[in-house]
Amino acid sequence: MCFVNSIIIMGKKIRLRINNNKSYFHYTVFLLFFFIFISSANRNFAQKNLPADNLCGEWWTPENQGRIIFFKDGTTYSGKVSWFKVPNDPETGKPKLDKHNPNPALRKRPVMGLVLFYNFKYDPSKNKYVDGKLYDSEHGKTYSCWIKLTSHNVLELHGYVGFSLIGKSVYFTRVQK
Repeated sequence: MCFVNSIIIMGKKIRLRINNNKSYFHYTVFLLFFFIFISSANRNFAQKNLPADNLCGEWWTPENQGRIIFFKDGTTYSGKVSWFKVPNDPETGKPKLDKHNPNPALRKRPVMGLVLFYNFKYDPSKNKYVDGKLYDSEHGKTYSCWIKLTSHNVLELHGYVGFSLIGKSVYFTRVQK
């Protein structure tokens, strides 16, 4: 006994003749592999059509607290602060400074315009920007990092210490102008 005798693919109904349970099994296996192939082909097609320079542009940070401009810097990619929701230090009323920097000589530089992301190299085999660094100006710490464009308008940034498997990912969205 068979429960499926037709399928709709791309808006067209296709009639299938299945005479026994053995044919039904082969049909089910075929459909399973067909849908896996189509879904992976669509995902790979979308990711492979994003050129390396697609990272360049202005991006909202998570929760829209700031904006970062990513740009090509020679053979690598970097990102700098272009906007803050709260640009001034609540204690002083003046623009935020890099006051937690481990190097005392750098603590008086403004965070606005500061390069926080640097040394990212695009690896087409992984579809990622790898070997980058992220400087956290709020704590004065630097982390290893990779970036992956999940679509034209969303990027995943994964920061970690030591191993990439142990870390945290956040998502940025492209600023729409």
